[in-house]
Amino acid sequence: DAYSATSEDLKRRIAGHGVDPQRITVIYTGIDAEGEWVPAGRPARATGTALQVVFPGRLEDQKDPELMVDVVAELRRRGTDVIVDVVGDGSLRAALEARVAAAGLQERIRFHGVHYDMADWYQRADAMLMTSRFEGIPYVIFEAMAMALPVVVPDVNANAELVDGEVGFLIADRTDVGAYADALAALA
Repeated sequence: DAYSATSEDLKRRIAGHGVDPQRITVIYTGIDAEGEWVPAGRPARATGTALQVVFPGRLEDQKDPELMVDVVAELRRRGTDVIVDVVGDGSLRAALEARVAAAGLQERIRFHGVHYDMADWYQRADAMLMTSRFEGIPYVIFEAMAMALPVVVPDVNANAELVDGEVGFLIADRTDVGAYADALAALA
């Protein structure tokens, strides 16, 4: 009789399969903002210290972690000090670690594997970076926002429904390394 979708983007995609849009209700995912996802007050980053960025996600083609490596290389080229903590794992990890080593970025990109205590990672970070090729409606954006953490994400699928200039940066051309670097440099 009715359908629920977690974003307007998903609602449009469901309707594209012949479902009457009047029968589809958007119900956004929620975060327990009074439980695990409560920012404890992030200390101001000291001048001259690296911008701490968390990259949460599977190390798979969909998430395009190779683009993240390109962004860090561009920031290093510009002289912007950044450290990216990669929290996740996947089939691309070995190739990414080799690419990071070949680029001399081992001190800038650190791999931590899968962790289930993401609130702690968001609490320690200054920003969250996503470089995905496509998404549904990414839970990591809800989590970062609940932790008062600015996000730098591509304008794919439903990301624009969540991200505006108040909560972070929406990268119009998701392949534009310079745009990601500009956003992170602005946060630095």
